[in-house]
Amino acid sequence: MLLHVLFLWLPGISLHRVHAHSSLLTVRMEPSAKQPAPAGNPEVKPRVATVRPPSHTAPKPVTPIPEKPLATTAQISVVKEIASSVVASAEASAVPSTAPVAVEQATPATDSDPKRNKQGVPPLPLHAQLRFAVYLGGSNFSIGDLFQELNIKEGRYTLQAELEKAGLASWFNSTQLTQISRGALLANGDLAPESFVEEASDARGVHHRYEAAFDWNARQLRFADGSGSTMPPGTQDMLSLQYQLSQLSMRTEKLHLAITDGNKLENILLEVGMVEQIVTPMGKLQALHMHQLHDQGAPWMDIWLGSDYHMLPVKFQKMGPDGKIAEELAIKEISVSDDQPAK
Repeated sequence: MLLHVLFLWLPGISLHRVHAHSSLLTVRMEPSAKQPAPAGNPEVKPRVATVRPPSHTAPKPVTPIPEKPLATTAQISVVKEIASSVVASAEASAVPSTAPVAVEQATPATDSDPKRNKQGVPPLPLHAQLRFAVYLGGSNFSIGDLFQELNIKEGRYTLQAELEKAGLASWFNSTQLTQISRGALLANGDLAPESFVEEASDARGVHHRYEAAFDWNARQLRFADGSGSTMPPGTQDMLSLQYQLSQLSMRTEKLHLAITDGNKLENILLEVGMVEQIVTPMGKLQALHMHQLHDQGAPWMDIWLGSDYHMLPVKFQKMGPDGKIAEELAIKEISVSDDQPAK
């Protein structure tokens, strides 16, 4: 303990340490290198790092391509000719996006698909039945139905019309009407009337019967009272006119026509209007409006032809001198057929 105290408190005392003789270890950092295995101990194998080849394949050496001589002028000309012919063929077969596309008007909705005549309109059907509601004086009260029937056979046609009264009209209104038109169907689809008869009586009991005979060889129209008139080409009666209109070209603004009611011959001028949407008992229909041009204070008529029904009449108005509707027909039913009657 005395020595221990002296060691702690006495200054300037240092102890001499005896070191064992040993070699000094010197460490030097050098790049890692693959060391050979110790020769003295063959069982101990050195740890060797595994080096993997890169994932990409080394580029192959590029073999230089020998230069070719330039094409001659003759070869260039041949190539130009071939390229020009290919371009010309492609342009001839291609259709430009801005080229106009010809669109044919839709064929009327019928059971058949008739060919069109030279005017671009469908021919008349061999059989047609039309029923109109009849209104007098512009009222909404129908006095009955007007039934029309067309039959074509072996180049001949027959048209009949008859007023069929219904309901209270048959008791309080004695109006009656019957019309018959017969004639030939020409090769171009036109109607050539040969006879027309109209028999009617009005509410006042006034009765009349009109007859007209068409002499196409002499170009004369003869009436039942013995009178007559020179007949222009294409003359029609009041019944055949409604069906002949479907065979006329509508590429003009006005149509000059000659018609007869069986009592007199009249020249009229019809203005070809626009396709309109009209309201009928059949519903809304697309129809071409035909308006009769007239003098002031004179009566006139308007006719509408169904665009989807062979251009047959679907509405008719007879106007009085005062500009008010005197009579109106509006289609209720329409049926067409090209079937031949069973023998």
